[in-house]
Order: sequence, then structure tokens, then C-alpha cells
Amino acid sequence: TGVYDVTFDVREGMAKATATTRITVTNNNAPPVFEQQDGWVVYESQPLAIKAFAYDPDNPAYAPAFRGAAGNLVELSFTPRTVSVSATGLPAGATFDTDTWDLFWKPDFTQAGLYSVTFHATDDGDGTGTPLSSSIVVPIRVLNLNRLPEIEPVPNATVARDGSLEIIIRAGDPDGQPVKISATSEQPGFPLPPFMSLTDNGDGTAVLRVNPKVGDRGDHAIKILATDTGDGANGPKLTSEYIFIVKVTSANEPPILDFLGDMIAVIGQRMVIDLNVSDMDQDALTYAMTGLP
Repeated sequence: TGVYDVTFDVREGMAKATATTRITVTNNNAPPVFEQQDGWVVYESQPLAIKAFAYDPDNPAYAPAFRGAAGNLVELSFTPRTVSVSATGLPAGATFDTDTWDLFWKPDFTQAGLYSVTFHATDDGDGTGTPLSSSIVVPIRVLNLNRLPEIEPVPNATVARDGSLEIIIRAGDPDGQPVKISATSEQPGFPLPPFMSLTDNGDGTAVLRVNPKVGDRGDHAIKILATDTGDGANGPKLTSEYIFIVKVTSANEPPILDFLGDMIAVIGQRMVIDLNVSDMDQDALTYAMTGLP
């Protein structure tokens, strides 16, 4: 703004003509201009930070402040702030800092959906006495994030041979979806031992029944699996695992005689039959036979 005198000279040969024109530039306030924001897409529990920068054509050198690690305001610009920015339509849990123009939000696991936040910018009028405003609507889409099912810890268990034991398994889904419970051996590719069975009750609980017999003594690592439904989305189902030990005890295990098939004897020839016997306790063994011809 100001008054400017501009002189024009015109010459023709030795003749000269001069004219002076006065140009008066009056102040004209320009409204703030937001940076274009087409929208944001985040997952549940993913932090979101948006800078709602509003440029003032009458104060182009200004840069907004930021917060230091201690929360103190750090100014970046040597020119004073001439625009104030506010926000409306903030989702639950979101905050907006009017000093730094920063929106912060970490949507929780119940806030999947579409939101719209409106930012408003108003300048100081640039000396005209008439402040100008502008606004921008920024869409925010929060995507559902499926979480792993949770299995309650199962303590290690001990059961004697020929005894019985029922172990209650409990699992839940933090997203409130049904959970399918199953069990297998901890060793990859192996099912449950034959003396164990699991029944899924369909209500987030299951029963592992253990009925060990001869030859089942030892420590058995069992893997419990809980699988969700994908939280109603088209994404993959998620499975959690929990491993615990079932110990089968016995004071003494009987020897085990390997299988003997039918034999054919030839008259007049000596017949030799090899017996393969094992004992889990490594005890000294005695042998006896009945039914000899």
C-alpha cells in the first residue's frame, strides 16, 4: 500500500514532453488459504497427526510454531501470527492445538468408520478492520483392525496312568467375535496324543480330557489354538497359540514285546525265534514261556 508518482517522458527530435501520474495502492485484505487435504485413512489404534496450515497472503513469511518435548511452545517465525485456526467436528479422543494448528488422534478399537473434521481460519483483517475467513472439510476414514484372540494361561498338569483329568480351556476375542478352540501336539505335524481329546463348547470354553494308559508316561507338550472369524471383515482369520505340558506318571511300566507274526516249523530242522523286548524303566527282565509243544 502507498502512494507512488510515476513520470513519463516523450521525445521527438529536440522536443520533450513530461507527464507525472500518481498511483495510489490501497490495502485490500486477502482471505487465508488452507493447504489442500484430500483426506486421511488410518487403522484403529494408529496415531494420526494433521497440520491444518492456513497461508495468509498478507503475511506469507509466517510459519506456525510447534511443541517441544516438554510441551513448550517453540516459535519458528520472526513475523507475528495473523491467522487463527480452529477445528469443529472432532471425533472422541481427538485434540486440536490452536497454537500449532496440529490435530492429534489415536482412534480406539471401537471407532472404525468415516469422520469429517472442519478447520476454520480467520485473519486479523490486515488493518482493514474486516477480518476474512475460510474453511476446509477434511474426511478421515478409520479402518477396522482385527485383533488376535486371547487364551487364558493354562497351568501345567500332572496325571497318573489309568487316571483321568479334565482341563478347562478359556479364550476370548477382544473384538467380541466368536472363537473356535482346538488343540494339537506342540510337535509340528502331529495331532493330539491318542489318550487326549478336546471338546469345543462353542462359548469360548473347551474341555481337554486326558486318560493315559500303559506306555503314555512322559511329558507331552500340548498346543492350544484359538481362531477368530476375521472380525466380520474380508481379511484373514487370526489364530493365537498357547503351549503347556501334561505330565503322565507311573511307578513302573510293563515291558513291551515287539510283534511276533506266525511262524512255520520244518520237521527235522531247528527253529530259532528272536524276541525283541523293551522296558521304559530299564529294569532287569526275566523271561518265561507257556504252551511249549
